[in-house]
Amino acid sequence: TVTDPRQARGLFDHQFEATGKVEIPANGRAHRIHLMARGAACAMRFVCVACEDDRVFREAEIQNPLEAPLLPGPVDVFVEGLLLTTSPLGAVDRGGRIRIGLGVEERLRLTRNVRANEETRGMLGGSTAVNHSISVEVASSLASDASVEIIERLPVTTDKEIQVSLTKAEPRPEDYDQKQRGQPVRGGKRFLIAVK
Repeated sequence: TVTDPRQARGLFDHQFEATGKVEIPANGRAHRIHLMARGAACAMRFVCVACEDDRVFREAEIQNPLEAPLLPGPVDVFVEGLLLTTSPLGAVDRGGRIRIGLGVEERLRLTRNVRANEETRGMLGGSTAVNHSISVEVASSLASDASVEIIERLPVTTDKEIQVSLTKAEPRPEDYDQKQRGQPVRGGKRFLIAVK
């Protein structure tokens, strides 16, 4: 399905010029036209939100190769000449990054185990500490090494009497707020795991 460019008005101030002449029928219907083609390097990413789903998903990450923004609309993804998927694309500015989901990577398997123990703390045993130990194992049958991005999330609270903290993690995670996906979260952590 095509996207009406009038819906994306105001996102960017740019004039798109075709590399040749184009005839567009005046029949009142939307038409796709070819304006230009540019090559770009593509990096494969593997992402898993382990607390929600043990499947690992493939994403293609491409930097916008144009000196122009890309307007929202559909993207056709071809692998070795065959159509793999058609995916929606949001607006991408000059130099911005495009991430396109390519589905589940069956050759990467993830197992997440959680153990919890509870203990009393304080001089008179007035507080309770619950320690959760989470371990994640990733197995690969890919032909080459891969870097898997595992997203976890610490519980968050507004209750001042409850404290949540990360006591130890290997490898050390970075904070992850998910703003680039348009759905911010609190307490997110991103681990990058090198898998042989």
